[in-house]
Amino acid sequence: MTIKEFALEKNVSDSTVRAWCDKNLIRGAKLNEKTGQYDIPSSAKAPYTQNRAYKGEKIYISIVRAIMNEFDVCAQLYKIHEDEFEGYIDELLEAGIIAKYIAKDTGIEYYRQTLKSSEFSKLPVNKIKAFLLEAKKIISVNLSK
Repeated sequence: MTIKEFALEKNVSDSTVRAWCDKNLIRGAKLNEKTGQYDIPSSAKAPYTQNRAYKGEKIYISIVRAIMNEFDVCAQLYKIHEDEFEGYIDELLEAGIIAKYIAKDTGIEYYRQTLKSSEFSKLPVNKIKAFLLEAKKIISVNLSK
């Protein structure tokens, strides 16, 4: 799809979409060198550019809320190293708070909410780690049965 089509679908301006593409925030978007236009996959998600947390436990909540609202997330948006971001994602996946899926048209891995996402997104910051640990324990017990 074109920038214009993506902008209409996501209810943002063309210039916003172009800026996202220029910053590589729309995964799978490809620049046609001849035309200077981007081709954006139909499965592409808008990046989560709203109020994001940049420190500690709040990043977990921010990631989950973004996913619940069908936005894409990446390390660059949280201004953290890719390894650190993957750590947050891995913990959320292991605890069953988010799940991953592969877009059929691009093979790009995205995340979706689970039944636990809503409950987790409402937790006070001081309860986040305990919830993650408990959720992972429950999952490992269920897998060992």
